[in-house]
Amino acid sequence: MIKSDLLIFTDLDDTLISTTRKTDFSKNVETGAFGRDGKPSSHIYSERLEILKTLQNIFKIIPTTARTFESYRRTIFWKDFHLGDAVLNFSGTLIRNGEVDRDWESEMKTKYKSIPNLKDIRADFQNFISKNMGEKSPIVKNIENFYVNIYNKSFRENKKISLEVENLVESFKKEQNLNDFYIYKNDASFALIPNFLNKSVGVQHLIDELKPKIVFGAGDNSTDFPFMELSDFYIIPKNSQLDQKLRESF
Repeated sequence: MIKSDLLIFTDLDDTLISTTRKTDFSKNVETGAFGRDGKPSSHIYSERLEILKTLQNIFKIIPTTARTFESYRRTIFWKDFHLGDAVLNFSGTLIRNGEVDRDWESEMKTKYKSIPNLKDIRADFQNFISKNMGEKSPIVKNIENFYVNIYNKSFRENKKISLEVENLVESFKKEQNLNDFYIYKNDASFALIPNFLNKSVGVQHLIDELKPKIVFGAGDNSTDFPFMELSDFYIIPKNSQLDQKLRESF
């Protein structure tokens, strides 16, 4: 078999790497990603890193992540592993051989013409949540015109405030009739994402194009499951959100 016959589509954050806050430094760790300031921002356990190096000799590894291209290029998967194919921005961007797939980019731009303007949604939601939460309001960002992200980092340990943010996101979506969007939740942060923007869309496109014989899908969040379902085998980190949900179902 050649490497393109064996694919691993894998989420990055909380699946392969973790932030400083979530890393267990009693174990051997190495830098997994860098911040814009050049300082380490995420880490990877040394044992996991060695396994990845071995797998890379057998499998074609394709990062499948919410990260932007700029953010992805600050990870070891670009810098050290030189993984030139990737599904980024929840499938908003496809990287092929280290370059942005312009045909895919054009298709995405066409789809965005049929939904409300993201800049307007960001501004409206910022006003909406500021009126309701005041100084406790999370940071609201338009991520490269792909989706609206709601960062609740200042109060992420406060479950009451996180629940308040979640309820306000749901209320805003309903009041604005944003039926073309779904709500993404990761820890204490949220996002309003177009329905057509899902990791599974990019993964299916690459599966159709590469026609692999065996596919593995790795992820930690329940929102990763749609793309993982396209694979032959699942890889789920122990004690992750997805692992906990699966355990609760048994």
